[in-house]
Amino acid sequence: MDLMLITAQQASNAAELTFKSFFYSPGFGGAAALAGGALALFGQHLASKRTLTGTRETLKQSDTHHEDERSDVEETKALERCWTRFTWLVDRTMPTADSQARLFPIEVVLELTDRLADDAETYGDATLRDAIREFAQVVGEELATTDRST
Repeated sequence: MDLMLITAQQASNAAELTFKSFFYSPGFGGAAALAGGALALFGQHLASKRTLTGTRETLKQSDTHHEDERSDVEETKALERCWTRFTWLVDRTMPTADSQARLFPIEVVLELTDRLADDAETYGDATLRDAIREFAQVVGEELATTDRST
Protein backbone atom coordinates (compact mmCIF):
# COMPACT_ATOMS: atom_id res chain seq x y z
CA MET A 1 0.00 0.00 0.00
CA ASP A 2 2.82 2.40 0.74
CA LEU A 3 4.08 1.73 -2.74
CA MET A 4 0.79 2.78 -4.23
CA LEU A 5 0.79 6.00 -2.21
CA ILE A 6 4.24 6.98 -3.48
CA THR A 7 3.17 6.42 -7.05
CA ALA A 8 0.02 8.45 -6.60
CA GLN A 9 2.02 11.21 -4.96
CA GLN A 10 4.48 11.31 -7.87
CA ALA A 11 1.61 11.47 -10.35
CA SER A 12 0.13 14.34 -8.42
CA ASN A 13 3.49 16.21 -8.41
CA ALA A 14 3.89 15.66 -12.17
CA ALA A 15 0.49 17.13 -12.80
CA GLU A 16 1.41 20.22 -10.79
CA LEU A 17 4.41 20.95 -13.05
CA THR A 18 3.76 24.13 -14.96
CA PHE A 19 5.89 26.37 -17.12
CA LYS A 20 6.51 28.72 -14.21
CA SER A 21 7.79 25.94 -12.02
CA PHE A 22 9.99 24.62 -14.86
CA PHE A 23 11.32 28.13 -15.55
CA TYR A 24 12.66 28.34 -11.99
CA SER A 25 13.97 24.76 -11.91
CA PRO A 26 17.65 23.75 -12.23
CA GLY A 27 16.76 21.77 -15.35
CA PHE A 28 15.73 24.92 -17.20
CA GLY A 29 18.92 26.67 -16.13
CA GLY A 30 20.98 23.79 -17.55
CA ALA A 31 19.00 23.77 -20.78
CA ALA A 32 19.40 27.56 -21.14
CA ALA A 33 23.16 27.29 -20.53
CA LEU A 34 23.40 24.55 -23.15
CA ALA A 35 21.42 26.59 -25.68
CA GLY A 36 23.54 29.69 -24.97
CA GLY A 37 26.74 27.70 -25.42
CA ALA A 38 25.50 26.27 -28.72
CA LEU A 39 24.59 29.76 -29.93
CA ALA A 40 28.01 31.12 -28.93
CA LEU A 41 29.74 28.21 -30.68
CA PHE A 42 27.76 28.85 -33.86
CA GLY A 43 28.59 32.56 -33.74
CA GLN A 44 32.27 31.81 -33.25
CA HIS A 45 32.18 29.38 -36.17
CA LEU A 46 30.71 32.04 -38.48
CA ALA A 47 33.22 34.67 -37.35
CA SER A 48 36.22 32.37 -37.81
CA LYS A 49 34.94 31.28 -41.22
CA ARG A 50 34.67 34.92 -42.33
CA THR A 51 38.15 35.68 -40.97
CA LEU A 52 39.63 32.61 -42.65
CA THR A 53 38.13 33.63 -46.00
CA GLY A 54 39.61 37.13 -45.66
CA THR A 55 42.99 35.71 -44.66
CA ARG A 56 43.04 33.38 -47.65
CA GLU A 57 42.27 36.25 -50.02
CA THR A 58 45.02 38.37 -48.45
CA LEU A 59 47.53 35.53 -48.76
CA LYS A 60 46.54 34.92 -52.35
CA GLN A 61 47.05 38.61 -53.20
CA SER A 62 50.36 38.61 -51.35
CA ASP A 63 51.55 35.51 -53.23
CA THR A 64 50.53 37.06 -56.54
CA HIS A 65 52.39 40.27 -55.66
CA HIS A 66 55.54 38.36 -54.70
CA GLU A 67 55.38 36.28 -57.89
CA ASP A 68 55.13 39.49 -59.91
CA GLU A 69 58.13 40.95 -58.09
CA ARG A 70 60.15 37.78 -58.66
CA SER A 71 59.18 37.77 -62.32
CA ASP A 72 60.25 41.41 -62.67
CA VAL A 73 63.58 40.70 -60.99
CA GLU A 74 64.19 37.67 -63.20
CA GLU A 75 63.31 39.66 -66.32
CA THR A 76 65.66 42.48 -65.29
CA LYS A 77 68.48 40.00 -64.74
CA ALA A 78 67.78 38.39 -68.11
CA LEU A 79 67.95 41.78 -69.82
CA GLU A 80 71.24 42.54 -68.06
CA ARG A 81 72.62 39.22 -69.30
CA CYS A 82 71.41 40.05 -72.80
CA TRP A 83 73.19 43.43 -72.74
CA THR A 84 76.32 41.76 -71.37
CA ARG A 85 76.30 39.15 -74.14
CA PHE A 86 75.79 41.85 -76.76
CA THR A 87 78.72 43.95 -75.51
CA TRP A 88 80.85 40.80 -75.29
CA LEU A 89 79.97 39.96 -78.90
CA VAL A 90 80.75 43.49 -80.11
CA ASP A 91 84.08 43.52 -78.24
CA ARG A 92 85.15 40.23 -79.77
CA THR A 93 83.77 40.83 -83.24
CA MET A 94 85.09 44.21 -84.23
CA PRO A 95 88.70 44.12 -85.41
CA THR A 96 91.12 46.16 -83.32
CA ALA A 97 93.82 48.50 -84.58
CA ASP A 98 96.46 45.92 -83.64
CA SER A 99 94.85 43.05 -85.45
CA GLN A 100 92.49 42.87 -88.38
CA ALA A 101 91.68 39.24 -87.58
CA ARG A 102 88.25 38.38 -86.26
CA LEU A 103 87.64 35.86 -83.51
CA PHE A 104 84.44 34.58 -85.11
CA PRO A 105 83.34 34.15 -88.70
CA ILE A 106 80.77 36.75 -89.77
CA GLU A 107 78.09 34.06 -90.26
CA VAL A 108 78.42 33.04 -86.60
CA VAL A 109 78.18 36.68 -85.51
CA LEU A 110 75.02 37.14 -87.58
CA GLU A 111 73.46 34.02 -86.02
CA LEU A 112 74.34 35.26 -82.54
CA THR A 113 72.86 38.69 -83.25
CA ASP A 114 69.63 37.07 -84.47
CA ARG A 115 69.33 35.13 -81.23
CA LEU A 116 70.16 38.16 -79.11
CA ALA A 117 67.60 40.24 -81.01
CA ASP A 118 64.99 37.53 -80.32
CA ASP A 119 65.85 37.62 -76.60
CA ALA A 120 65.62 41.42 -76.55
CA GLU A 121 62.23 41.22 -78.27
CA THR A 122 61.04 38.62 -75.77
CA TYR A 123 61.99 40.82 -72.81
CA GLY A 124 60.58 43.94 -74.42
CA ASP A 125 63.77 46.02 -74.67
CA ALA A 126 63.38 47.93 -77.93
CA THR A 127 66.65 49.82 -77.46
CA LEU A 128 68.67 46.64 -77.19
CA ARG A 129 66.80 45.06 -80.09
CA ASP A 130 67.46 48.08 -82.33
CA ALA A 131 71.15 48.20 -81.33
CA ILE A 132 71.55 44.52 -82.13
CA ARG A 133 69.83 44.92 -85.49
CA GLU A 134 72.02 47.90 -86.36
CA PHE A 135 75.12 45.94 -85.43
CA ALA A 136 73.93 42.96 -87.49
CA GLN A 137 73.37 45.29 -90.46
CA VAL A 138 76.92 46.65 -90.16
CA VAL A 139 78.34 43.14 -89.91
CA GLY A 140 76.19 42.02 -92.85
CA GLU A 141 77.46 44.94 -94.97
CA GLU A 142 81.03 43.90 -94.11
CA LEU A 143 80.18 40.36 -95.20
CA ALA A 144 78.84 41.68 -98.49
CA THR A 145 81.95 43.84 -98.98
CA THR A 146 84.20 40.88 -98.20
CA ASP A 147 82.32 38.68 -100.68
CA ARG A 148 82.65 41.29 -103.45
CA SER A 149 86.38 41.68 -102.95
CA THR A 150 87.06 37.94 -103.14
